[in-house]
Order: sequence, then structure tokens, then C-alpha cells
Amino acid sequence: MRRELSDLLVARGEYQILAPLPFSPGKEIAGIVRAVGEGVSSLAPGQRVAAQMENGGYVEQVVVRAATVYPLPDGMDFVTGATLGLTYLTAHFALVEHGRFAPASGCW
Repeated sequence: MRRELSDLLVARGEYQILAPLPFSPGKEIAGIVRAVGEGVSSLAPGQRVAAQMENGGYVEQVVVRAATVYPLPDGMDFVTGATLGLTYLTAHFALVEHGRFAPASGCW
């Protein structure tokens, strides 16, 4: 799958951001919330979610900041959900930062 390209680059030491060795790759994750930290009200145990992280997603359990987690729609599988974040962020960065895409005057 194309979504694995960044993780392959990380594993080969060819990505622009590299973690010190040893590390576990994996930038995109999806699963079920097991527990939430103190003060977190936007997530609940048992909730289906996806999240972004720099590395570490190829493990059985992760700890991530609530701000990087988003709920998954009931009909969406975990594989699809995990691919949305990095794909969307990359497209947004390319359009807005590099392509200087912006709303036309009077639109939006």
C-alpha cells in the first residue's frame, strides 16, 4: 500500500525526520481507546479512533496526545481510518504551503 511509504523511508533511514535508534516505526494508527488521561473529555474508553504520531505505531499499545486523536465513523474500518491523517495532512501541506492554494475573494 502507498500509505506505508513514509514508514519504509523511516525504517531505511531515508526520511526527513529520524528517531534515535532503537525505535518502532509507524506514523498512523487506529484502534479502540483503552484509557484516557486526567482532564481528557473528548475521548472515552471503548471509542473507535485513529491518531497520528511521529513513530511507534507498530506496537500493540500506544500512548498519544488527545489532540492527535480523532474519532472514526462507525462504518469505517481501522485500515482506512489509519490512512486518513497523514494522507490528508500531506495533501493539505502541498496545496496550501507549496501551491499557495487559498479561497478566492468572496468565496467560502
